[in-house]
Amino acid sequence: MCALFDAAATFSNCLCYRRVIHSLELMADNTKPLKEVAYASGFSTPANFNRTFKQVMGVPPSELRRSQKGA
Repeated sequence: MCALFDAAATFSNCLCYRRVIHSLELMADNTKPLKEVAYASGFSTPANFNRTFKQVMGVPPSELRRSQKGA
């Protein structure tokens, strides 16, 4: 959950975090392309999704998906 009471947490940061969490839920369906996941999560472009996802999760969404398929 976003640190709503943390003075350093901006609304924008909280929103990005929530979008990434939502994208993780959508990625559970391995049939949905990452481009669709990006738009369905509220990101304006797949590039913005990839950049934000990597900042939050530490790995790009494509790498996380590959590791999920191998598990």
